[in-house]
Amino acid sequence: MNDKNSFQARRTQRGFTLIEVMVALVIAALALTALTRGLGQYVFQQSQLQERVIATWVAENRLLELQRLPGAQMENRAQETALSQDWQTEFTTSDTLIDGIQKVEVAVTAPAEKQPTVRLYSILGGG
Repeated sequence: MNDKNSFQARRTQRGFTLIEVMVALVIAALALTALTRGLGQYVFQQSQLQERVIATWVAENRLLELQRLPGAQMENRAQETALSQDWQTEFTTSDTLIDGIQKVEVAVTAPAEKQPTVRLYSILGGG
């Protein structure tokens, strides 16, 4: 009779119950959901950073053009291509308190965006 009780005890203690398995699956699903959301945010932030870096390069190139060709007639708005993307650039100049020195602002807008992705400021003139 002792053997029968020990067999029954071993038989009831084997494996996981359905509730334990379901709880484990819920925990795993929640963890995977959080991981997926975190990875999605990381990818989004990286793409935003890449966009800002490229826009900064485009703005710096435009500033260099303005500095290398002082007094040249240049279009205030232009479209530039960088890394297979078309970027809208716009520059404005304004006088400063110092004669011959102008403040210049270059705004670069990413494709399909309305607001500038980046704005750079510099000075022109002074020869």
